[in-house]
Amino acid sequence: MSSAINQQDTLLRVEHLCQYFGPTKAVDDVSFDIKRGEVFGLVGESGCGKTTTGRSIIKIYDITSGICAGTRSYVEAIKAAKAEMKTASPERKAELQAVIAENKNQIHLAKYDHKHSDHQYVETLVAQLNAEYAENLKKAKTPEETEALKKKYREDLRIAKKTKLITKIQMIFQDPVASLNPRMTVKEIISEGLIINGIRDKEYLDQKVYEILELVGLTREHAGRYPHEFSGGQKQRIGIARALAL
Repeated sequence: MSSAINQQDTLLRVEHLCQYFGPTKAVDDVSFDIKRGEVFGLVGESGCGKTTTGRSIIKIYDITSGICAGTRSYVEAIKAAKAEMKTASPERKAELQAVIAENKNQIHLAKYDHKHSDHQYVETLVAQLNAEYAENLKKAKTPEETEALKKKYREDLRIAKKTKLITKIQMIFQDPVASLNPRMTVKEIISEGLIINGIRDKEYLDQKVYEILELVGLTREHAGRYPHEFSGGQKQRIGIARALAL
């Protein structure tokens, strides 16, 4: 893939991510972009915040600050600026006023993004779905075909309206043994996220599981087995399949 495409097609942008646990700054002001077709490596010693960064991005944690996150660092910056203003020179006060204004703007952006990002994503999905089915309905040749398309459209629309933006990012856990429920079959493990997101059609679920199993180098015969029946590498493939399902 050309570098020109990579520069223009950003899949994930993290801006000024902060994740604090009380006084502990696990992640402090981290920013990076990940482009389409790019492999991004986050490197550091044990305990430096790599996993916390990933968990924060997929909203397992309530992020302290950063785009589509919380506002703690911005609030603290405003408090510090106001405290400094009490003894600051006129020139410095003007600078501090600008700092306060910028952090207030960041608070506004973070709150807006946090509140509306899923809604905006759903609007995009629904618009794409409407365009796709409008075109397909024009091509339908029989009343039966039209009715089948309408039925599928209603199901896809219901699912789209429940979809969250964060489902586009999934975690593959480091320990495949601990990450798989030993009491669930492979089919149940892979389809669980789909069911939670509103898919009820058993035939669709089965077909989706089979397709993903084959995609990661397993077979549909593996769907009815339990995690203990697989090798470590195969278990990791199941974890990858689960991540790809959504």
